[in-house]
Amino acid sequence: MAGANNLATLSDNTQTYLNWDGHRLACYHADHGLMCDDQENTSTDAVLLPERPETLSGTLMHGAIALWPLESMLVRSLHLPLKSVALLDADILQQELADRVGIDPEAWYLCWNFAVETDGIRGLVFGIPETLRQAMADSSDWQHLMHLGVDGWHRLQPYADADLAILEEDDDGLFFGVFLSGCWHGMRRINGLMDASVWSQVVASLESMGFDPTIHALDGQINTATLAHIQAIDWSWQGSLLKEPIPRYHANLRSLTENNAWSRHAPNFRRGRWAARGSWQSFRPCLRSVTLAGVLLALLLFGQLASISNLQQQQDDAESRIVAAFHQGLPDEGVMLDALAQLRQAVERQGKTARTPYLLKDLQAISKSYKKQAWRMKSLNLQRGKMQLTGEIADVKGLNQLQHNLEKEMKHSVRIVDTNLGVQVSFRLAWTWQ
Repeated sequence: MAGANNLATLSDNTQTYLNWDGHRLACYHADHGLMCDDQENTSTDAVLLPERPETLSGTLMHGAIALWPLESMLVRSLHLPLKSVALLDADILQQELADRVGIDPEAWYLCWNFAVETDGIRGLVFGIPETLRQAMADSSDWQHLMHLGVDGWHRLQPYADADLAILEEDDDGLFFGVFLSGCWHGMRRINGLMDASVWSQVVASLESMGFDPTIHALDGQINTATLAHIQAIDWSWQGSLLKEPIPRYHANLRSLTENNAWSRHAPNFRRGRWAARGSWQSFRPCLRSVTLAGVLLALLLFGQLASISNLQQQQDDAESRIVAAFHQGLPDEGVMLDALAQLRQAVERQGKTARTPYLLKDLQAISKSYKKQAWRMKSLNLQRGKMQLTGEIADVKGLNQLQHNLEKEMKHSVRIVDTNLGVQVSFRLAWTWQ
């Protein structure tokens, strides 16, 4: 086929491109070449879903980019008073079509292409019958399309870089549209030979779309017969002429393979609830639950680490207080190795071994009291048979309870010698060995 080899140099090795023109299904893949269903379908049913030809593997249709014929779609030009295209959605467009044209919004599945202009946004709305979308969704061959686009948009968009009308012709008919101020004002397809009556329809449509031949250019690619019609009405043509006959499906496929960079931003019916799903997208319904579980796990781990850090800090503080109290009570001891043994030895050196059992008994009583009630010990002093204990506790009630616990364990009187009320109650307790 003329020009078919051009496709191989423009397509990657993994993408499948499909084109349905209402009568013939064509496919191109770099590894398999151009395949075309030779059995033409003459049905006029707009909801017709073409069958996959035997030459086309079902695997090749997974993730394919497909074009649908413009003339089988609902096509409307709309201007809306919105500040941004991002504010536009299908609900707004369905309501506008219902109000302006009386179209049943539930009967059509829409995609669109809009741009911002001075007083709002303008562009084109395209629609396929909802019954066709449902048939595709239920088909094992068609449900895996990555992109379902508008063939006329892909053919005309490469020329849309100034205020102009665009004509793009092939052996089967003519695509034409008007692009002004960065927005599409209209787009249409006419099939058949370009005789005088058909050309008059093209002229009327272009003018209704806002084309003014005195100030706007006329661009694209046409054959010599159409050029003659243009010259006959004294319009200025700046486009090119077709060098060889080219079927519609081949021109459509070529427009896809040549313009991948911008086609990713083209109108695509695989959007919203019908968006194509990749492997990661199938995981999206679980993503929120997994994220919440991850956050909860992170918070739990953080809490555990904070608790461990707090306990470690408390242990370090307790060890520091014990060491400080040891050196305060036994200033002659350079290093604390075994506090009880060193304390016993210190008492023996002072010739007071008879009182050693009292000291050990008191230390044991202090330890038991600490286990019953938390408090902070600052120092423990032994001097001439008298013991003094200083520390901090939460409140006065707790101090009285501590005094009671010590008396109960020691079996003798413990006096509250001094207190200092603050955030914590500082105290000094004293008792005398009997």
